[in-house]
Amino acid sequence: MDSIVQLDDYDRELVGLLQEDARASYRSLANRTGLSPATVRRRVERLLDSGAVHLVAIPYWSRLGMSLVAFVGITVELSRLKDIATEMAKMDEFYWIAMTTGDYDLLAEIVLPANWDLADFVTEKIAPLEGIHSFRVLMTPRFFKVWADYRLPKLNGHGNSTNPDVSAE
Repeated sequence: MDSIVQLDDYDRELVGLLQEDARASYRSLANRTGLSPATVRRRVERLLDSGAVHLVAIPYWSRLGMSLVAFVGITVELSRLKDIATEMAKMDEFYWIAMTTGDYDLLAEIVLPANWDLADFVTEKIAPLEGIHSFRVLMTPRFFKVWADYRLPKLNGHGNSTNPDVSAE
């Protein structure tokens, strides 16, 4: 298991600021947090070196001509789950893929240029995969919150999240 990285309020603030602008200078981050640029540099490097944070570009699909974004629920022959997920992961159309419990064995997100590309994707790329029982597409005509909008919850002074849905048992 990966070790847990403990974040204080400054670390959380830095993560949030880097989510807004991953190219922000240490001086800019220092001005916004009240920390020195050297302290900001050390903290950001620690976050990156620990693997707690990765700085990446997040595409906005519609601005890139990808107008179909959908979630996909997939049930598979369980003995083939890892093989199927590995094959799906090689396909550019999948944004992310996860093993799940419940109605589907795999849940994924696909991105395609247009609705008519879905038929070709399903029949030419998904159908040939041996061991898939069913494939359900859940269209997403509108997002209200996306990955780029998520921010870490603030701490409540006891080291716990201020999110009321998270209990400190």
